[in-house]
Amino acid sequence: MFAVLRELRERFWNQSKGCYDRSRGELGFPNEMINILARRSNGVFAGPIADWREEQGIKELADVSACASFIAELQEEDHR
Repeated sequence: MFAVLRELRERFWNQSKGCYDRSRGELGFPNEMINILARRSNGVFAGPIADWREEQGIKELADVSACASFIAELQEEDHR
């Protein structure tokens, strides 16, 4: 896993800007790691275990309220 992280840093780190190059959109290390590991001979296993609402990211202020709503829904479902 650390070798993959090093590879990602080498591929995406922009030394002159002092940050990761996100010209292709969002840089998600977990997703990039899975893509690299899946191409290797021993592969990678990933299984869906989360409720779709647990995937919500927080990038903008509006996302915070969406997360709060999802948390309330999940808690309500747990108490039924």
